Amino acid sequence: MNEVQGYPDVVIDLDMSDKAIDVIGDGYDLVIRASAKLDESSLICKRIYSSRICTGSVARIHCKTRSPDPPNRAFFSSLFLLQQPKKNQNIWDYMDKAGNQTSVDVHQRIRSNNTEMSLALVCNGDGIIRLPEFYIEQQIKTEELILLFEDYVFPMVDVYALYPTRKHLASKVRCFLDLIDEMVVKH
Repeated sequence: MNEVQGYPDVVIDLDMSDKAIDVIGDGYDLVIRASAKLDESSLICKRIYSSRICTGSVARIHCKTRSPDPPNRAFFSSLFLLQQPKKNQNIWDYMDKAGNQTSVDVHQRIRSNNTEMSLALVCNGDGIIRLPEFYIEQQIKTEELILLFEDYVFPMVDVYALYPTRKHLASKVRCFLDLIDEMVVKH
């Protein structure tokens, strides 16, 4: 966060909760949310960037399967699967480059409502995880995790900044949005 050193009077209160929050009711100036589709809202949303949703595993699992298609479906039920416990998260959809869709019913033996915990468990065990790439890019770079199913089309998720109003936008929020834009361009 070297970028914020240029703003000595700004204090960042960083809440890393994975829970959906009420931006206005809970008194947040701005939230960052990753979603394939945002719910209808009175909030202003600014798309920051897009990320692929990737399936990753530790290296020793990578050798066992190249495809989510049968007969590899048993692979999904024989491992610790870690992900956010959300609606319809027990079905993972994959599409090959020809446009053929495959749905896999995953058997979740461990579920976590915290991305960092899920990622740590997968990196230390025999599990697979499906998350936006920005969560696992460091583990991919260091080869702590290996991407699975690279011959398939990765679905995309957009990352948004959400804030209550464009009118009377606080200068600290405007400045933070500009800083985010600058950081995304550098990335």
